[in-house]
Amino acid sequence: MPKILPLNLAGQHIFNTLILLLQTSGSADKSTTWFTVNHMVHDLAKQVMHDIYDTKETSYQQELCSNNDCRYVLLTDLKLSSKLSAQIRALRCVGSGKMDLSDDSFSFSKCLSVLDLNGTSMLNLPNSICQLRHLGYLNLSGCSGLLNLPDSLGDLLNLLYIDLSGCCGVRNLPDSVGKLINLAHIDLSGCSGLVNLPDSFGKLKNLLHIDLSRCPGLVNLPDSFGKLTSLKHIDLSDCSELEKLPQSFGKLTNLVHINLSRCSGIVSLSPSFGKLMYLLHINLSDCSGLVNLPESFGNLTNLVHINFSGCCGLLNLPESFGNLINLLHIDLSCCHGLGKLPESFGKLKNLVHLDLSFWSCFEGVEKALGGLTNLQHLNLSHPCCYLAQQQSCLEGLKDALGQLTKIEYLNLSMFLNPIFYSESVERTHGIIERISGFSSLEHLDLSHNRFLHDLPESLGELNNLQTLDLSGCIRLKSIAKRIGEIRSLQSINVRNCRSLKSCELVVKPDNGEAYRNTNIVELENANLEELEISCLENVKSTEDARQIRRSLGGAAQKWKLCWTAGSQGSMDVNALLGE
Repeated sequence: MPKILPLNLAGQHIFNTLILLLQTSGSADKSTTWFTVNHMVHDLAKQVMHDIYDTKETSYQQELCSNNDCRYVLLTDLKLSSKLSAQIRALRCVGSGKMDLSDDSFSFSKCLSVLDLNGTSMLNLPNSICQLRHLGYLNLSGCSGLLNLPDSLGDLLNLLYIDLSGCCGVRNLPDSVGKLINLAHIDLSGCSGLVNLPDSFGKLKNLLHIDLSRCPGLVNLPDSFGKLTSLKHIDLSDCSELEKLPQSFGKLTNLVHINLSRCSGIVSLSPSFGKLMYLLHINLSDCSGLVNLPESFGNLTNLVHINFSGCCGLLNLPESFGNLINLLHIDLSCCHGLGKLPESFGKLKNLVHLDLSFWSCFEGVEKALGGLTNLQHLNLSHPCCYLAQQQSCLEGLKDALGQLTKIEYLNLSMFLNPIFYSESVERTHGIIERISGFSSLEHLDLSHNRFLHDLPESLGELNNLQTLDLSGCIRLKSIAKRIGEIRSLQSINVRNCRSLKSCELVVKPDNGEAYRNTNIVELENANLEELEISCLENVKSTEDARQIRRSLGGAAQKWKLCWTAGSQGSMDVNALLGE
């Protein structure tokens, strides 16, 4: 005999089932997960939830207020001046710029658990909101005219989620906010008028996620902040006036993700920061005032992702940095003040991604890179190299590069300029030939190496290479045919290679991928005298021919079209050249 559940338990079971059908949606912010519901589930929910009221005309207002069967309400441009039904569970107001909330608007809505007032224009919340004992979700985002929150806000003891993002008029939170002991998520992002947080904020023992990003008026955090021992995610990005983190910050031992990007007022991190043992991700990008890191930073052994990009004032990394053995991703781009890497850097054996672009940390880089045997992504582009003694540091990288056999992406844009300037052609070939041993390499950027004259044929051994960027190599005169014959190669960029006189391209067979016709994308300003296109038997349709013409345009004065001997080409010359 089937089990008969009470109505409330049956509803909870159905809700949990629908939650399982939510689909993850892509997001640029890695600290946030967005969900979308399957459209069939959405349509089903609309059919079975017959007690939803969507009121778009003021004539429905009386019915809304008096109908005891109403559970879920969507209000559009409606003045809510009367008392709501006591049975309403969820209320959402959209486009209600004219909304008028009286002090007793929510007096009888004892069952309300979801209240969404996003974007409504109001100066104050009615005190009756604080009587909603079952309220679990409160969305006030975008209420830019809101100036104050009720002193009795702490009476919402069952509140789990509150969104105050974009409430730029709110300057303070009431002391009673500390009574929201069940609160798990609070969003205060974009509260540009917020000056401080009350000491009672530290009483939110169950808080998991707090977003304080884009609060430029926030100068400090209360000492009680360290009592938020359940906290896992905190976003303080763009708090430009924040000068330091409280000493108690190290007590947030469950913290997993912290974003301090563009907190330009922070000069240093306290030694207690090293107590955040469960920290996985830290973003300190564009913290231009940050000068150094504490030695205790090496205690963060669970870290997998660090972003120091744009920390132009950072002078050194502690020797303990090598203890971060679980690190997978480091971004040190634009750290102009960082003069060297610690000797322990080479101990980061699990490192997969390293960005040193726009860099100046030449001292120790050879030894550091030599130990990173699992590195797959390396960006050494745009070195800030002006002194002669720094050239020797770059030359020493030749041996280190040869050990990075797992590299898939290598960016050496402008990297070779200070080396090639004083080197012979033979020695410069020696540097590039080291790259030929990277059997896993898929993307190679050699752009804007102004003293690069030609490429060694050994680059043709890169059997997995997909893209080759040679743009801006103004002295490059030739590209070996063997390179163009790499079967996996999808594109070669020779834009602005003004000295390049000839180029040999190969039409690849159709393998069902988007890049299948020629291995060329950019020939702008190449000034070729001769362009050879071979294996034209792989052009099977008029559309293929059009794509070739569109890609190459008038890139050369002389064209050489070649078919493989014995093949049966299906396109004639006129079809290929068009008019």
